[in-house]
Amino acid sequence: MPAPKDPIKYKLYIERLKLSHTGKKFSDGTKEKMSLTRKGKIPKNLAWLTSPELNKKRSEKMRRENWDGGYSAVHAWVIKKKGKASKCEDCSKETGKIEWSNKDHKYQRILGDYNARCVSCHRKYDLSQGLIKNNYHL
Repeated sequence: MPAPKDPIKYKLYIERLKLSHTGKKFSDGTKEKMSLTRKGKIPKNLAWLTSPELNKKRSEKMRRENWDGGYSAVHAWVIKKKGKASKCEDCSKETGKIEWSNKDHKYQRILGDYNARCVSCHRKYDLSQGLIKNNYHL
């Protein structure tokens, strides 16, 4: 029986079709045929991911002149290039948390702009440079 063209009847047709298949066991051959008919098709619940508007927004964001992936991405890049910070450049401390400190808080992908500092020296440096005020970023 072909599917009706009327939208209301079509909806009722689909509901009845779903009910008729509920709990039904399909043979391996039928499962294979069903799988082949769905290959290469995007499920309806994921179709929004390929919408032209969403792809346009993504590509615009990627094309922005100075877009670098954000704060976390830049720090991950520094760790990838320089390795994990292990010794504070100010007090030579090697224990505790040592982190990569950005010189000017512009977070550009320039390796020379990052120094290894312990948390204490990092905060002192940022305060002395006027980059933060009482542990709050400006």
